[in-house]
Amino acid sequence: MATDTVMVGCKMPTGVVLNLTRYEILSKEHGLVQRVGEEDGSVSLKGNAVKFGQADISINGYVFTKVPKAFWDEWLARNASSSLLKDGYIKPAATVDAAQRIAREHEKERGQFPRLEENDPRTRSLGVKKFDAKDEGAARAA
Repeated sequence: MATDTVMVGCKMPTGVVLNLTRYEILSKEHGLVQRVGEEDGSVSLKGNAVKFGQADISINGYVFTKVPKAFWDEWLARNASSSLLKDGYIKPAATVDAAQRIAREHEKERGQFPRLEENDPRTRSLGVKKFDAKDEGAARAA
């Protein structure tokens, strides 16, 4: 039973849909594409976004979804050079224990939209100043 599924972790907030359907570009100029053959199915990986008030079910930033092994092997064969794999947005694991180990090893990797932290250089452009006790006293006096 354990060998017919693979745990695939996703570090993207909205998740990602993996599909085996092939498309052919007809015209780059006009943006025309055409599906080649029949639709081969798809699997939706859960994202790590959490609704306000709900518990966070992620393991070090990854949320794992069970994917049929045959589907995963075929998808991996067709998409071995995918940036989803190279950039660490999705990670495969054989078991739950392996998934937890992989998530711990890659905990420091940034996700697609990582959380802001104190002194994060991305907040400089927002013009946000740190609120401290001096600011609180000035706010009360005004």
